[in-house]
Amino acid sequence: MQSAKAKQQCATGLKDLTINVPKMVRSGESVTLSCHYDLEGLALYTIQWFFNDREFYRFIPDRKPPPPYSIFDVDGIQVNVSKSNSHDVTLVNVARELTGTYKCEVSAGSPSYHTGIQRAKMEVVAVPRDTLETLALVVSTKHDRVVVQVFPVCSMTPPAPLACRQVSNAPKTDPTIRTEKERIAVGEMLRANCTSGKSRPAPDVTWKLNSDAIPKDNGLYKIRHFQTSHDNVTQSITSLIEFRVINSMFRKGYLHLRCTVFISDVYRKSTDMNISEDTPRIASITGESPPFGHQKSVVAGKFNPYRSTLSSPQREECELEASNSMELHANMIQMRVY
Repeated sequence: MQSAKAKQQCATGLKDLTINVPKMVRSGESVTLSCHYDLEGLALYTIQWFFNDREFYRFIPDRKPPPPYSIFDVDGIQVNVSKSNSHDVTLVNVARELTGTYKCEVSAGSPSYHTGIQRAKMEVVAVPRDTLETLALVVSTKHDRVVVQVFPVCSMTPPAPLACRQVSNAPKTDPTIRTEKERIAVGEMLRANCTSGKSRPAPDVTWKLNSDAIPKDNGLYKIRHFQTSHDNVTQSITSLIEFRVINSMFRKGYLHLRCTVFISDVYRKSTDMNISEDTPRIASITGESPPFGHQKSVVAGKFNPYRSTLSSPQREECELEASNSMELHANMIQMRVY
């Protein structure tokens, strides 16, 4: 059996090196990058972190005098040293410019001084925002006086914030749905569009009809997407959907559309719209007009309520019957007058 000393001499001092970097994060948030490794019983000599091959953080556990870390100036990089150590490094308030490649370089201690490297890419996205800013109010007492401190981001406040409040932005950047008609009848074409707020990268868009997802390759629905650039920085998406309405699409007289805009798993917003069913209504015998928005059918200048609801043979028979009935009623009124 090998002694512990012999095992240490045979060990390389570093194996199973892995890096954990999120593929996508939202701008303004904090993110923790991790590097995991097995030193096979040896001490850690150093761990270094790089952004696009520029070092921004180094941790040396045996460094004298302390602290055991060094921070290097890289544009846009802000390190939270209280949440960084021999495995993790935490970046705060990440900006879009920090999209790129992150590298973790680990070196084992004596006697091997073996070094391993792992890389991963991270994208920082700018999502449509509903708020101008987020503020944290922290109230404390100092020398019998009330002290109110305001911090820019709730997640970065000192312990026990009293409250966080959001300041509304105008205009709102939630997705919006627009349709050609507020009411629609069976057999008509429904055309609607959904427009996202500005973001980077451009978001994806999905549609639902009555809580059922509408697949892109379904022959019943025609969906097209158009991307618009804003100041060569952000983009928005407009999705157009078109389909012919059938009777089974209505639920209690309404057709429900939902548009969802999302960027990976870091941003998701939905907007809903109910569209009323436009059905023909029977007019009173006095000639009272049907409610606004309901279609009329005319035979020989008279309203006919049967045109849009019955099959062709039934419709023709009912149209003739309705026409004759109206003419007979008119003659009876004339006879009473004379």
